[in-house]
Amino acid sequence: MLLIAFLYMLAISWRKWSDLIVDYGQQLYVPWLLSEGQVLYRDIHYIYGPLSSYLHALLFKIFGPGIIVLAWFNIVLIAGLAWILYLVLKDITDELTATAGTLTFITVFAFAQYVGGGNFNFVGAYVYELPHGIFLSFLAIQQFAKYARNPEPRRLAILGFLCGLIYLTKPEVFLAAFTALVMGLAMVHRWANPQQPFKKLLVFASFFLIPSLGFLVYFSLHTSVGTGLETLISPWVHIMNSELRSLPLYQWMLGTRDFGSNLIQAVIYFFFISGLLVLIFLVNRVFKSFIESQRLATGLFGLLLTGLILLLSGQIHLLSLGRPLPVILFIFAGYLFYKIFNDSQAKTPRPEIWVETVLTVFSFLLLLKILFNTHIYHYGFALALPATLITVKIFLYDFPRWGRHFGANLSFCRSLSLILVLIFISVHFKLNSNIYQLKGLSVGTQRDRIVDYHSFLDSRGLIFNAALDYIDQNFDKGIEFATLPDTIMVNYLSRHKSSTEYIILNPGVWLLVGNEAVIDSLKRSSPLYILLVDREYPEFGLKIFGKDFGAGILDWVMKNYLLEKQFGKTPFTGQGFGIQILKQKETQEYVNE
Repeated sequence: MLLIAFLYMLAISWRKWSDLIVDYGQQLYVPWLLSEGQVLYRDIHYIYGPLSSYLHALLFKIFGPGIIVLAWFNIVLIAGLAWILYLVLKDITDELTATAGTLTFITVFAFAQYVGGGNFNFVGAYVYELPHGIFLSFLAIQQFAKYARNPEPRRLAILGFLCGLIYLTKPEVFLAAFTALVMGLAMVHRWANPQQPFKKLLVFASFFLIPSLGFLVYFSLHTSVGTGLETLISPWVHIMNSELRSLPLYQWMLGTRDFGSNLIQAVIYFFFISGLLVLIFLVNRVFKSFIESQRLATGLFGLLLTGLILLLSGQIHLLSLGRPLPVILFIFAGYLFYKIFNDSQAKTPRPEIWVETVLTVFSFLLLLKILFNTHIYHYGFALALPATLITVKIFLYDFPRWGRHFGANLSFCRSLSLILVLIFISVHFKLNSNIYQLKGLSVGTQRDRIVDYHSFLDSRGLIFNAALDYIDQNFDKGIEFATLPDTIMVNYLSRHKSSTEYIILNPGVWLLVGNEAVIDSLKRSSPLYILLVDREYPEFGLKIFGKDFGAGILDWVMKNYLLEKQFGKTPFTGQGFGIQILKQKETQEYVNE
C-alpha cells in the first residue's frame, strides 16, 4: 500500500513540484556554480548552511546539471525517510500505526502543494536544507533508539556525526534535533548507563565537530580561517537579525501578527479534534453491548462518524487542522515526562519511552517558528511533519489504550480513530490533486523541464519561454548577466552565470546587504545585460522592487541601461507578469546620481 501511494503521488506531481519564479532557481543555480569551481559565500551570497548545496554540486559534477538530477536524488531521500519513519514508529508503537504514519508522510507532506506557489515539498523544496535537516534528524532519532537499548560508543559517535551534519543545514532544525537528542542522551546516561560521562561527551563532541571542521578547512583554503569561521556561523547571525524577524512574513509565520485570533483558532480546533475522540469513547460506552455483539457495528458507526464530519466540513477550514498541534504536543510531553518520572522511581529503564520523548520534544521545538500559526501547508510541509506523526500515533495507539482502561473496546476505538486519520489523509490528498491539475505548461527542456500553470490561468510560463528563446538566439555563450530582483531561474535555465553574487534580492536579503553593496557589485562586474523580472512581495510588507525597497538599485540600473526587449507587461507596475531585457549604454562611465 505504501509503495502504491508513493508511486501515485509521484505520478500526479511529476515535474510540478517547483515554482518557476520564487526561490527554487537558487537551489539549482548555486550547485551548478559550485560544480563549476566557484566557492559558496565567497562568490555566491547565501544565507543557509553549506551541506545541501555541496551535496547537490557533487551530483551535478557526476551526472551533469539538471532539475531532474536533483528531483531523483530527493525522491530517493523521500523513500529513505519513509522507511526510517516506519522503523521509528514501529519501534514505539505497532505495524498499523507505523504504516498509517508513513502513509501520512507520503500523501500529505512529501509531495505537498496546497498553495499557488510551489517549493513546499520534499522533491523541489524552496531550500533543501530544511527537508535534508528533517531527514538527518529522523535518522539520528533512529540511531538514538538503538543507542538507548545498547549504549555502544560507536552509536554515540554516529549520533555526534549526524548532529554535526544537521548543524550545516538550517538553524531551526538543528536547534530542535540537538536539544531533543542531548536530552535523550542525558536520560540514557542517568538511568541506564551512568559510567564514564566525560569519555562519552568527548566521543560525541569529537564526531560532532568533524563535518564543520571539514568545511572550515575547505573554506579556509579558498579564503582565510577567519572567513571560514564566519561562513559556519553566518546562518545563525541571519536568523537572529532583528530587522528580519520584524518583517510581516516572519510575524505571520510565528503567528504574532494576529496573535489573539490565532490563539482562539488553535483552541477551537483543539476542542474539535478532542471532541471527536471523546465522542468515539462515549459512543463506545453507551452502545458497548451492541458493539461487542454485532460485527457490523464498527462499520455502521464509522459511516455515521464520516457523515458527521462531512456535515461539519463547511465549518472546517481544512488547512487549519494543524493549528492545535502545539497544544497536543505540550500536553502529551507532560504525560511522557510523568511516565519517565514514575519509571525512574521504580528504577525500571524504558528505552521506548525515551525514544518517544525525544521524538515529541523534537516535534514541539520544530514548531517554534510557526508556534501560534501552525499549519501543514507552506513551511509546515517540513516543520509540522513530526508533530503530525505524533498526533497520528496518539489517535491510533495511545487513545484506544487509554480508553480500554476506562472500559472502552480497544478495537472499536482504534477502528474509528483510523477512519479519522484516513479522512485527514484523503482531504489533503484531494487538495494536492486539485492544485496539480492546474499545471500543464512546460518551461525549459529535457533535464530542466518544469511543468507550470496552464497558460489560460497564468501567462508567465509563455513569457518565460519567450525570454529564454530570445536569450538563446541573441546572447553569446559565456555572457554573464544580472537578474533582478531574484529570479535566478532565468540564468540557470539559459546557462548564463550571474554577474553579481547577490543572486537573490528579496526584501529580507536586501535588509541584510543594502543598496550600495549590490550597486558596487554591478559596477565591478559591468554586465552587458540586466534582466528585470516582475515579482511582488506583499508577504514581506515591502511589495514592489524599486519602490518599497531597492529604489536606489533600480534607479541606478535605469540610468545606465536601455530597454532592448520586453516580454509581457512592464515589471513592477502591478499590471501583470513581464520580463525586460536591458542593455548597457555605450558609455562605460556609470551615472551615480
